[in-house]
Amino acid sequence: MRYLIFLLATVFSLQLQAQQTIENNISAVVDCGDRTAFVFSDTDPQDEWQVVEWSFGDGTMVNEMPVPASIAHKYGVSNSATYVVSLKKKNVITQQFSIASRTVFVVNEQPSFTVDVLETCLQNKVTFVPLGIKSQYINKYQWDFGDGKLTVKTNTKLSPKFDASVSYAFDDPGIYNVQLAIVDTNSCSRTFEYPNVIHIRGPVAKFKATSVTSCKEENFTRTIKDASVPDKTAAINKWEWYVWETGTSGPADPTAIFDGTHPMNADGVVFPFSNTNHAYKGYSIKLIVTDNEGCISAAKTSSSYIKSYWPKASFEAEKTLLCNENDVKLKDASTGNKLNYTWVYGDGETGSTSVSHSHTYLNTGLYSVKLAVAEKQMNTCKDEVVKDNYIKIVNVKAAFEMIDSKQCGPVPVSFIDHSIGAASYNWDFGDGPISAESQPVHSFEAGDHPITLTVKSPQNECSSSATMPLHIYQKPDVSIEGEEVICLEKNVTALDYKSAINGSDSPISFNWEIDGVTLGNEANFTNDYRLPGAHNLKLTVDAADYCSGTAEKNIKIDSIAPSFMAAASVYSVKTGENIILHAGATGDNLQFNWYPQTGLSCYDCANPVFNSTASTQYRLTASTPEGCAVEKDIVITVIKNIDVPVNSPCTGIAMPNAFTPNGDGQNEVFYVKGCSIVFVKKFSIYDRLGRRVFMRENFLPNDKHFGWDGKVNGVHITQAETFVYLAEVVDKQGKPQSLKGTVILVK
Repeated sequence: MRYLIFLLATVFSLQLQAQQTIENNISAVVDCGDRTAFVFSDTDPQDEWQVVEWSFGDGTMVNEMPVPASIAHKYGVSNSATYVVSLKKKNVITQQFSIASRTVFVVNEQPSFTVDVLETCLQNKVTFVPLGIKSQYINKYQWDFGDGKLTVKTNTKLSPKFDASVSYAFDDPGIYNVQLAIVDTNSCSRTFEYPNVIHIRGPVAKFKATSVTSCKEENFTRTIKDASVPDKTAAINKWEWYVWETGTSGPADPTAIFDGTHPMNADGVVFPFSNTNHAYKGYSIKLIVTDNEGCISAAKTSSSYIKSYWPKASFEAEKTLLCNENDVKLKDASTGNKLNYTWVYGDGETGSTSVSHSHTYLNTGLYSVKLAVAEKQMNTCKDEVVKDNYIKIVNVKAAFEMIDSKQCGPVPVSFIDHSIGAASYNWDFGDGPISAESQPVHSFEAGDHPITLTVKSPQNECSSSATMPLHIYQKPDVSIEGEEVICLEKNVTALDYKSAINGSDSPISFNWEIDGVTLGNEANFTNDYRLPGAHNLKLTVDAADYCSGTAEKNIKIDSIAPSFMAAASVYSVKTGENIILHAGATGDNLQFNWYPQTGLSCYDCANPVFNSTASTQYRLTASTPEGCAVEKDIVITVIKNIDVPVNSPCTGIAMPNAFTPNGDGQNEVFYVKGCSIVFVKKFSIYDRLGRRVFMRENFLPNDKHFGWDGKVNGVHITQAETFVYLAEVVDKQGKPQSLKGTVILVK
């Protein structure tokens, strides 16, 4: 072996392009051909700022006006150095100064390196060490070993102690020219090529086999021949063979060794192989050769070299019986290395997919399926499997329609079968009974009935169900609510009737008729029909277009309802006088009733004679034979000609100023009092907002029944309050008087 102790770098190349860096708004452009020459520039020029001085860090400066914004400078050094360049500017408006500075590297490093050995065996590494380079100025070292491979080492921290040396092992024997390129902090590069070649000696291990594949052999042999190439100056004298199953750790000791004592057959080495698992298996081969100078070379396969193929076709269907389905899901279960697939589905279709997939059968029936597989790298190595009558496609589908007689329940319904592939039937009518007929007839009560038909295929393998809702309408139970006799004078609108319906179905329409003529279509009937006499009122209610219920009511409209003419309601007579009272009612066959019956010549006639000495208020009722009636109050005041003595206790009109309707029986009612009053035409009471809370007309005085009990709209007043009363009265002389005052309701 020859070793190099020291070598001065003599061969290098330069990068001549200019390289620019910018720092703190100062640009520095270095000339990579002359690395001491720079051009500095202000990268932030502004009109109000004027450059007044450049300082280059080496003791030189430029400040003679005008100072340019861009200036060239050459440093007078031959070695690498670091300088601080500063730029001074003046604001022409404010006269203030601004100074910016940056670091500049003057790099003049020459690449060179030493080699620990110029000639060595292939199995040994060669160490390359940079020589005389200041690493703090170098960003990158790039080694080119002449064999097409590069190694790059980057000094990101610009460390002066950066280790850029490498130890490299060549893959093949030969003569190599090695170069080192460096890139400095200014991005300038230089390349140095070592003046001597590197000689790597030794053999090149190689081997080959006439056949590297096997198909479905449990035990087989293959002959592997040495194809190594020796070095020109040395012969190979040792061969070490390693054989192992791929995927396992290689053997520690050689499988076979050949040397001068145990020479290797020139026809190759026969190795036994086995595949008892009946699955793909690969074997790796490694050969190490050594020549008589001790140089070593190794050859090893990166993957299996000997391949034992044993493909096995296998598959399963997710379902082999498909009811009302056409897509069969097939799952591949084949084993092998890398396989090609051929599917034959039994319906005239084929496929080549290698993954689990679906196949669509267009028709019902039995189908045989075949799968053939072949190794991609040995297409003669095949296997196939056939499954006869494997897939069965059955199509059975339930379908039907219903035909009913369009009437209220109970009603018979006919069922028409439209099923496909049906051999047996099961009808569930939703009300208990079932039928096995294909087209049954069934009677249904009113209500909802889910109808379900289940059919089965000829061998009862597959079934299908269909469900349809059926609603049978219930006949509405209809009645009419309202009066049988209509008294026209009692109603604003003559007719007012309501429908009363019992049934499970909501009505969809109404029809009201009088004597066969339709007069309304709402749920309630309101109509100003006034034709007198007897009539037939009919209501028809539809729960469906074909299911209805009816109700009838005989009514009578009384067109001769009694009415009072302009007859007097108030009479005044003197004691002992008789007077004829006039009912003033018109109509045929009217019936009269006067109450009370005292003081009258008759109480059931139209015009009785009053002959009483006491003032009386009568209630007259006039009615027709059909029961229509009206009422009227008639007041008769008897005026007595009696002189009142001076000492008479009569105080005239005595209206109280307070009353207490609290339920204790004392002073509960506020009413008109006075011994000089014989008749009250009108008595009204108002609250403090002017709202009338009480009013009575035409009654006799001194009667609590015609007074106010302190209620408003039937509700007691809960707190004390003052009210105003007005009364129109007639005194004993027959003269009208008006009374007005206030009364306090005390609680």
